[in-house]
Amino acid sequence: MGAATTTLEDLHQLLEVAQGVLTAIADNDDLRRLLAALERIPGSDRATIVAIIEREADLRQLSETTARHTGVRLERPNPHARLYVRSVEGADDSGQEPEHARMVHASIEAAKRTCLLFRPDLHHKWRAALAEAFANLDPDVRADVARLAREMLDVLAATESPGVEVNDGPAVGTTQGTPT
Repeated sequence: MGAATTTLEDLHQLLEVAQGVLTAIADNDDLRRLLAALERIPGSDRATIVAIIEREADLRQLSETTARHTGVRLERPNPHARLYVRSVEGADDSGQEPEHARMVHASIEAAKRTCLLFRPDLHHKWRAALAEAFANLDPDVRADVARLAREMLDVLAATESPGVEVNDGPAVGTTQGTPT
């Protein structure tokens, strides 16, 4: 009878532990959301995703202990982080190359973030930092930056006029393409 009692006691302890774990999960909204998200991820991807989360958690803890010495601190999560690599096979439906789609996406993201530079608490700091950076550029790089700014204004103006087609502009590396 002693072996059966031990087995029942072991089972009872196991059930109590399981109940505690389930209660902890049920009472934690973030943990429930994380588990639900992991369930939606293909099984073959889960180990990689979990390893990424573990690595980031370890780095966060490490930064807490080393920031005083290194000056590097992980302060907040990146709300724009991606866990999957984007890839485009062949040309998209518009007939454009994949590089074109990436440039369009990057341009949209940069344009959306431009408003941050005009926040009253940042604008003067941004202008000062920009002036310092430009002052340290080689003349050729400064000319490229000036050309980029002119081309961006040209393209922006063209997109505001109905029926105006934006052309590729002068070819890079030609006399026409030389910044003026």
